[in-house]
Amino acid sequence: MKTGVELFLDYYKERFAKGEVTEEQLSQMVSKGALDEDEKAYIMGGGSSELEGLRTFHSEVMGLIGGDDMDYKADAEKVKKHFSSMVEAGGALLDMAGAYNPLLAVFQYGADAWVADNGNQNAKTYVTYEGVFYYVPTAIQRFPHYKPTDTPNNYWPIPRPVAGVFPYLNGMMVVKDMLVKDPNGKTYLCTLPSGEYKLVNPPSEAASIFTEKK
Repeated sequence: MKTGVELFLDYYKERFAKGEVTEEQLSQMVSKGALDEDEKAYIMGGGSSELEGLRTFHSEVMGLIGGDDMDYKADAEKVKKHFSSMVEAGGALLDMAGAYNPLLAVFQYGADAWVADNGNQNAKTYVTYEGVFYYVPTAIQRFPHYKPTDTPNNYWPIPRPVAGVFPYLNGMMVVKDMLVKDPNGKTYLCTLPSGEYKLVNPPSEAASIFTEKK
């Protein structure tokens, strides 16, 4: 069965095919940790394209949302509606989230986009900026010179997890039991006893709070 993340990838794949998202924008998302290279390649048309695989995908999605195995046109509309519902539900969840929870990055498409409108950004909220998901621990004004990328103490970047594992992103805040994938390809478990810790080095270089997951 396809996960919500996989449906999101298909959403971006469709946007790329229509020219609504460029390769440069996808590359920026990769550099920010919002996508990995395999996901980018899939969006741009890579990965398996065998008919049987597509049929299997279709059947699985229709089993999830209650569609017709043969009516592809009607079912495409159902998928779009299902995706929109997921985004709306995710946005509502983020609005009431409060405390820092990196797992909420799976709902990043429901977060409000950060804009330099000089308005107030409330504490304990989530925003997206240039394809990256951020947690805002304390209130701050949205001045042009206070962009999330320029104020890391006010905006904590959160990479989107894949199957519960977060790809390493410089400046990400880690918590106890969080799984982080190192650039070396290995996965590490955070042993931090409490609170959060800003990770400015890969977990393989932070042995005091990480152990390799066998």
